[in-house]
Amino acid sequence: MGVKPGPRIAIIGGGWAGLACALALRRHGPRLDVFEASPLWGGRARAAHVRLADREVTLDCGQHLLVGAYRACLAQIAELGPDTAAKLRRQRLRLVSSAGLDLRRLALPGRAGLGAGLLLARGLSVAEKLAALRLMASLGASDWRPPGAIASVAELLAAHRQPHRLVRRLWEPLCIGALNTAPEEACAASFAAVLRDTLGGPADASDFLLPTAPLADLLSTPAVDSLREAGVGLHPTHPVASVVPEDGGWRLVMRGARLGPDHRYDHVVIATDPLAAARLVDPLDAGCAQQLAGFGFTPIATVYLGWHEPVSLPPAIMLDEDREAGSPGQWLFDRGRQAELRIGAIVISARDRVGDLDAQALGAATAAQVSRQLRLPPPAGIRVLTEQRATWRCTADRPRLAIDALADGAPGVWLAGDYLEDDYPATLESAIRCGRRTAGLISTAILAGSPSGAGQGGAPQTVW
Repeated sequence: MGVKPGPRIAIIGGGWAGLACALALRRHGPRLDVFEASPLWGGRARAAHVRLADREVTLDCGQHLLVGAYRACLAQIAELGPDTAAKLRRQRLRLVSSAGLDLRRLALPGRAGLGAGLLLARGLSVAEKLAALRLMASLGASDWRPPGAIASVAELLAAHRQPHRLVRRLWEPLCIGALNTAPEEACAASFAAVLRDTLGGPADASDFLLPTAPLADLLSTPAVDSLREAGVGLHPTHPVASVVPEDGGWRLVMRGARLGPDHRYDHVVIATDPLAAARLVDPLDAGCAQQLAGFGFTPIATVYLGWHEPVSLPPAIMLDEDREAGSPGQWLFDRGRQAELRIGAIVISARDRVGDLDAQALGAATAAQVSRQLRLPPPAGIRVLTEQRATWRCTADRPRLAIDALADGAPGVWLAGDYLEDDYPATLESAIRCGRRTAGLISTAILAGSPSGAGQGGAPQTVW
C-alpha cells in the first residue's frame, strides 16, 4: 500500500511575510511552492543595483530601521545563520537631531533607563521632559491602550497636553517614522503599541539595529538559499492571475500561462499587499476583497547621497524637517562605504506631504539640507528611490481582517501580510509575525485533516 502524499501548499508573494511563512513550512519540501511576480525576492526590502556618483552600488529600495523589540524578525535572521545576524550593528537608543535634541536611553534595567535619559536629555525644557514622562506613564497605566474616543496620534498628544515644541522635536518624527502617517491621521492605538514595545519595553527593546549590508543579505537571499536546499519550489517572475477551485483544492492560473496538471494545491497563501490580494480574492469572496481594497497607501522616498572624500556621518540622526523651508529629510543613516563612496541614506516618510517635487528636485533639496544642517560638503552623487506603495496608511479606521478571513467561502486559502497584525503598523516585524502565524494555522489545519482547521478550538499551534 502506498503512502498518501502530504498536502500541497502554494505561497503567492516572496516578500518577508511570504518567505517567513515558507521557512516555517519548509519541511513540506517538494510539496511547497513559492511564487513571486518580480525577479527579485524580498518585497519592499529588496535590493537595487544602481549608479551613484558614477559608481555601481547595491542599495536597499527603501531604508528600513530594525529595533530590539523586533523579536520575531531577529529570531528569523538568527535562524538563518550567525553570519547573517552579524550583519546587524546594535546601538543603544540615542535620538540626536540637527536641531539640538540629544536623548539617550541609559544602561539601567527596564524603563528606568528611558526615564533617566529623558530627565538628562538635551534640547528639551524641564516642562517638556515632564510632559513626555507623563505621557509614557499614563499610557503604561492604561495597558498602552488610548481611550476609545481618541482615534489619532494628534488627539492623543493633545489629550496629554504635550507641548508643541516637544511634539515637533520628538513625537511627530517618531510617529511619521514608525507609522508612515502624519499625526493628524495616524492611529493612536498603533502608536501606543510601538511605544509599548520600544520606549516602554525592556532595556534593549529600543536599541537601533543598523544593517551593514543590504537587507536582502539579512533575510531574502539566505532564506531563498535555505528553501532551495529544502527542495521548495521557487518561482520568481511568475505572476499569479487567479486562484480557482478544482477537485476540492485550488489551482493557480498564471498570467499568460497555466501551470501543469500536477500543480493543484490544498492550501494557498496570498502573501501580497492588500490591493494585489483584493484582485485575487474578488472571485472567491467579494466582501473580503472589498475590505482589502479599502486600504490606502503612503509612499516613502529614500535619498542616497555619496561622497568621494572622507566624511564623518553619525550612525543615525534626526534631521530638522521643515517642508516650507525646503528641508524634507527626516532621518539620516550611515550606510558605510561601497565602491569607494561614503553613503548616507535619508528617509522621507509620508513622501506625499512634500507636494509635487519630482525626484531631481527632492534629491537636490535633501542634499542641500544635509550639507546645511550637518555641515558636510555637497555630495558627489544623489539617487532617489521611491516606493509608491511603501506602507498602508495606518489610520484608526483602516480595514481589519483575519488570516483565515476566507475560511467560509474558500477554505484552504489564507492571507499573510503586515496589514493583519492587529494594532501594529506596516513593519518588517509585523510581516514576519504574520507569516509565521499563517504557517501555524496551516499546520493546525493539516493536523486536523481539514482545509481550514475549523472546529479545533483552542489556540492555533505555531511553527517557529
